[in-house]
Amino acid sequence: MLKKICSLVVVSLLIGTFRLQGQTVWTLEQCISHAQSHNVSIKQQELDIQNAQIALQQSKLDYIPSLGVNSGYNLSMGRVLDPTTYEFIENNTVQDFNASASLSTELFAGFKKLYAKHRAALNLQSVLNGIEKAKNDLALNVTGAYLDVLLADENIRIVESKITLLQTQEVQTRQLVDAGKITLGELLQIQAQIADAQGELLGAQNRRETAALNICQMLEIDDYESFRVISPNDVVISAEQCPFDFEEVRKSVVMLPQIRKAQIDIRVAEKDISIAKAAMSPTLSITGGYGSSFSDARQKMRTDANGNPVTDINNNLLYTSYPFIDQIRDNASSYISLSLNIPIFNSRQAKNKVRVSRISKQRAEYNLLLTQKQLDKDVQQSLIDARTALQKYYSSEANVETNEESFRYVQQKLDVGAATYVDYQIALDNMMKAKSQLLQAKYEYIMRKQILNFYMGETITLK
Repeated sequence: MLKKICSLVVVSLLIGTFRLQGQTVWTLEQCISHAQSHNVSIKQQELDIQNAQIALQQSKLDYIPSLGVNSGYNLSMGRVLDPTTYEFIENNTVQDFNASASLSTELFAGFKKLYAKHRAALNLQSVLNGIEKAKNDLALNVTGAYLDVLLADENIRIVESKITLLQTQEVQTRQLVDAGKITLGELLQIQAQIADAQGELLGAQNRRETAALNICQMLEIDDYESFRVISPNDVVISAEQCPFDFEEVRKSVVMLPQIRKAQIDIRVAEKDISIAKAAMSPTLSITGGYGSSFSDARQKMRTDANGNPVTDINNNLLYTSYPFIDQIRDNASSYISLSLNIPIFNSRQAKNKVRVSRISKQRAEYNLLLTQKQLDKDVQQSLIDARTALQKYYSSEANVETNEESFRYVQQKLDVGAATYVDYQIALDNMMKAKSQLLQAKYEYIMRKQILNFYMGETITLK
């Protein structure tokens, strides 16, 4: 009888497996990779990388001298000042044009640009580590959600096997009722148990949909109803898998990105101090320029073939129009200048910026200490949780064996009429409850063990 029941349970599980054919199934590694590539929250944070890269590029471009070009055109009427001769012209209309180019750069400014470039490079590293931490957190969250789906699938199979057992018992009970060996009331009692189990199945399916929806939101997948995962049937749990010494685990903990980020933030704060101090240093700048101008009011003195001035009969100099190209060439001028700026007093702004930067460094140092303390706390808590989950698993495993044996005993007694259907229901419920608790302990331990593996630099996997 028991052999026949087990065969029916296996058939029902195979039918459930065949239903998955043609549907895409996800491994944990695929889920983590997909989430890290498509999660909107991660993409949003990755924009900070672009900002940091632009800031680093700009800090390098700041070494290039500044180049500027200016030009202007004016139309003046009445009493007009000729900008090329600085003479007033009465009752006339004057057009003038000017253009110039200038090149300037800082020769020395307390190494401010150098410190700014180093700061930008460190800030980029800090942002990259921040993104890495976000991806690690997402990987752990996806792992937990993945295990929730696995647990929900297992619970569905447990309830389905319960229904299969009850339906098998219903067939046998109906045969006994038809033979007049038992009353119809006992058949109705079995049917009521089947109805209750079907209600349990609906609840288990609902919890499965909720778990699938949760992980699909992390993966940015809309079709959560067809989401399927691969069950790690080869996962073996043993006491050797769980290290019990906190100091041993602590020594194995790798340098996580949150620690690296906190350390880099201290160096960023140190560069901020250097930049603030540089503002109190003298600044030496050099500027060079070239320009020219044109005015249609300006005339050019006439000369003969030998270059001598030409005069009229009254010995007055004669003038002619001054061409644009000639004026631009003749009016051209260039210059170069050095300027030295020595800050003496600026309402203590520079000194206060140094003080604020030093406070920021102290805050970064405290943040590193807090991050290290939080990591120690998380590692220790994970170790305690893993140890507790392992003990719970062994306890649940023993409980399953006891309840399975109890169910087999009640089943045998029921077959010979020495037990009631109430006894059968109680034994069946206790066995299914024990199996469910075993699964919860199993996946709880797997999750805690994965967290410990992550802290020790191992890849998150269920293989």
